[in-house]
Amino acid sequence: MSRKKLIRKIRICSYSECNQIYECKVSSNQKFCSRKCFYRNRKKLSREIKICKYLGCRRVFECLRNDNRKYCSKECEGKDKRGIPRTAEVKAKIKKSRRKLSREIRICADERCSNTFEVPVNSTKKYCSRSCATKNQLHSKERNKKIGDFFRRKPKSKEHREKLRGPKSEEHKKKDSEAHIKLWQDPGFREKQLKAILRKQVVKPNKLEKLLNKLLQELLPNEYQLNVNTEVMILGGKIPDFVNINGQKKIIELFGDYWHSEEVTGRTKKREEQRRIDHFSKYGYQTLIIWERELKDISKVTNRIMEFNNG
Repeated sequence: MSRKKLIRKIRICSYSECNQIYECKVSSNQKFCSRKCFYRNRKKLSREIKICKYLGCRRVFECLRNDNRKYCSKECEGKDKRGIPRTAEVKAKIKKSRRKLSREIRICADERCSNTFEVPVNSTKKYCSRSCATKNQLHSKERNKKIGDFFRRKPKSKEHREKLRGPKSEEHKKKDSEAHIKLWQDPGFREKQLKAILRKQVVKPNKLEKLLNKLLQELLPNEYQLNVNTEVMILGGKIPDFVNINGQKKIIELFGDYWHSEEVTGRTKKREEQRRIDHFSKYGYQTLIIWERELKDISKVTNRIMEFNNG
């Protein structure tokens, strides 16, 4: 289907000096052939002379007949709205009534210049020009002497420079490490630091933790909660994986086969388990440890969880 051609109309430009023929749409309100003709016609429109509405001014100004201006300028409009009618006579009286401040002659404060200048009595001006002011704003002679003496002082010994600039000695490194170890041994400091680190980090549960969490919610709904998304519970610097919510002091730990292996920890699996159990037992918590390999047989894991929960 071909597009229907719109019906167009021929018109004559309404600007008297142009009278050109132009083509336009039937629905358009175009009266001029171009913008130039539009602005030329606007200039030629009948103009009228008006008097400023502001009583303090009463100037005569010219504008278009269709213009709704009442004031010669924005200043007069603002003054009239504020209610300040000031004629030329009023302005003259105000000028006469103003008290003229007494003036005095001063000498420039810059020693190199020594020019005189006239200022009102209440002014704080001290210099005859900006250049004198900027020159004098720099450091004074006394200040420059102090700065020079500071840089010309005797250099420190080589040993002192090496201590300041050179790398840390082994003794200094040992002292730092010992101080840090003592700090982190304090349980209060350790808990504060770990909580601050975990707040800033976006810690998410891994695949195994998600799997075990699903299993726990199916077996014991609203009984155990992952200790990651909510406010983290820290017991003696250790973060348990699953914590009982319903008043029982019970914890379930999930151990990875690699991270808790003998290669990484330097301890056997039984010793690793017993160490974690003993740690949480100090705070009155019972612990069940599930290894990563045990999740392959879910039936055994469910039996262990149910026995631990009911026991």
